[in-house]
Amino acid sequence: MFRTAKALHDALGGQFEFHYCGPEDPHRFPEFAAIEPFTVRHGTLMPAGVAAVMRKVHIGLLVSHFEGMPCFLLECLASGRPFGGLRFPQFEQVVEPGVSGRMCGRADNDTETTARVTETILGLWDEIKQGQIDPMAVHEKIQPFSVNRQMGRLFQAHRELANATPAEPPRQPQEQRAG
Repeated sequence: MFRTAKALHDALGGQFEFHYCGPEDPHRFPEFAAIEPFTVRHGTLMPAGVAAVMRKVHIGLLVSHFEGMPCFLLECLASGRPFGGLRFPQFEQVVEPGVSGRMCGRADNDTETTARVTETILGLWDEIKQGQIDPMAVHEKIQPFSVNRQMGRLFQAHRELANATPAEPPRQPQEQRAG
């Protein structure tokens, strides 16, 4: 991601800022030195703080890929900001080209992967500048995963279980006899 941020900064003539929200100290990565001059470090933030940062940015970039459906991706889309970056199968549920972002696959090497991600994000930036990305459509894309809907489904399942009659014991499988 550091190489991609540097490539974006260069491609946009220095008009790129990288906002980092999280507890890690990026100085532990030698590659961070290349983007430190245009990085704004916010540290660990509560949801209101993340929302305040998201109001200032155009695109969400994910720098950590170890979570299944990362909270930051959900926060980014919920705030109406599209996602640009690497393709992960679980993201396809919420990142739709032309609606809520763009993704690309990895290449055989880091240099080509950086080029792909950079071009993907620059393409998304062009869509934003041309008014092709509607923040409300981005926001709507994530609504099936909102706390209200998820918790509502969970509570409904609990109500159904609480009101259910005891289940019948499972039936024994019947043997199938050949010819």
